[in-house]
Parts: sequence; structure tokens; C-alpha cells
Amino acid sequence: QILKTLGAEVFGPPGTTRNGVKVLRRYLDTLSLDRNSYTLVDGSGLSPQNRLSPHQIVQVLRHVQKNLSIFPEFIAALGVMGVDGNVKRRMNGLDDAQRVRVKTGTLKGVSALSGFFQSKNKELFAFSILMNDLRCHNGKAWSIQDQIVREGLRFQR
Repeated sequence: QILKTLGAEVFGPPGTTRNGVKVLRRYLDTLSLDRNSYTLVDGSGLSPQNRLSPHQIVQVLRHVQKNLSIFPEFIAALGVMGVDGNVKRRMNGLDDAQRVRVKTGTLKGVSALSGFFQSKNKELFAFSILMNDLRCHNGKAWSIQDQIVREGLRFQR
């Protein structure tokens, strides 16, 4: 629905997926992403045709992080690891888990975790972990993702 609303805001009603994708492409153009290097089909991320690399997702996250007019609302909309949303039961018992804000994505054979973590010395990092062609239970993928994030929480310069 947000994608269609974006399309309507820029191109006029009615909002369509096609026009919403056009708006997203224009935004990604401002980040100098080559249009041939990604594919956007819908706004939900449920289409297997959607293709963005972890690097491209991190570019978007870093851009949002630098934009103080939207960053506070954006980060507040992300799930707090071990506290709420789809990550309420992940990294439980780890005091530092609340220094992680994320969005998850899960399809058959696919698991994604992207967002921000605050390192040991309070530096904020954007990250994206995309796992494709999984031949294991999602719980195993989540465990690997959580281990990677734990390492990020311990990091210090």
C-alpha cells in the first residue's frame, strides 16, 4: 500500500504498483545505483523477482541514516532485537540485543536481516545479511545471522 501511495503522490491518483516502483527507481538513481544492477517488482518484497544486493541495501540504509528529517521515524519503525516484532524471540538473554534494529524477510529458501547495530564503542553501523537457496530450517539461518550481529555488537575501533 505504501508503494501505491508513493506512486499517487508523485504521478497522481490512482496509486499503482508500477508508478510506485518508478518512484523507488528515481530514489535509487539519487544513490547512483545502476538500474541494471537491481530489479524491483513490488513493494512487499514477496516477489522472487525482486533483486537488491546487500551492498545496495546498506547504501539505502546509510542514506537514510544521514537524513535527520526521516531517520528517527525510520529507525523507530524497525524491530528491536529480542524485544518486539519478528525478532522478539531472537538473541534473548543478551543484554546488548536492544542495540540492534532490524527488518526481517523470509520466503521459502530465503532469509534476510537488515538494519542497524550499535558497536561496543557506540558507533552505528548499517548491515544487510541475505541468505538464498537455503536447504535448512529457518531457525538455522536465524542462528547464523544472530552470530554475525553479535560479532558486530562486540566490534570496536
